[in-house]
Amino acid sequence: MQDSDISTWHRYPIDIPTQKGQTYCLMPEPDENILRGVTALWSGECSDWKECRSHTWGGRVTLGRLPGTNADQIFKRFTIRNLRYIHKTYRARSTIRQEQAATSLGFTTARIRCLVERRRWGVVMESALLFDAFEGAVPVYHLLNQPELGVNPIREKRRALLQALGEEVGRWHAEGFYHGDLHTGNILVSEYGETYSFHWIDNEEGRKYPKLPDEKRILDLDHINRLDYNLSLIDRYRFWDAYCRASGLNGRNAKEIAHKVLKRSQKYRRKRGMD
Repeated sequence: MQDSDISTWHRYPIDIPTQKGQTYCLMPEPDENILRGVTALWSGECSDWKECRSHTWGGRVTLGRLPGTNADQIFKRFTIRNLRYIHKTYRARSTIRQEQAATSLGFTTARIRCLVERRRWGVVMESALLFDAFEGAVPVYHLLNQPELGVNPIREKRRALLQALGEEVGRWHAEGFYHGDLHTGNILVSEYGETYSFHWIDNEEGRKYPKLPDEKRILDLDHINRLDYNLSLIDRYRFWDAYCRASGLNGRNAKEIAHKVLKRSQKYRRKRGMD
């Protein structure tokens, strides 16, 4: 992920006669293949791309490969159904700022190839990001104990993953980062023998604080704890112990936060009939 200021990125107009306003593509590095490909994506001409996720407010994520490239890309579009969600169109820029801050401190995020924005009256009406996909990486929950997904890893392997995950999330919070949607689908993992490498995605709701407020810490930990995963208390303790050591959380404050996280997670699961 490039750490250059967005204002220094190369700017190219995209002319779509049927769209009102001005549309342009911003790229950290000039690439004609990327520019042609993202213009086709923005125009809706790439019907062979696979939809990964869509949102009720209008956002959509697709996966495919642009001509002239040798790896998969993710196209994340922030398109809104009505002006009630206009704040979401600015999330593309928020993602760039958050990921630049994260990578500067040693965290891994997806490489952003370009930003597309359509503005009207000076307001961003819709936007999109093109990322390189992580080859071979899977969401963390794919490696946890979830029989409904056919996942039942060796106990020692599962515990090693939970400890490594606790250290990674603890370090994230120790640096003052708040994710905002920290479920185990938004942390990808690559497995290298007995070690794990983590990759942070969907960072558009995040923010970096000088010191992470406890309420933000609780929200993040609640998200990651909402699913049951069929984990034992010992497994959960391994995650929590590693998290506390990496984040610097200890003593009475650690106990209070753990209690609040559990209370929020239990309320979430009960409301959805998961307990």
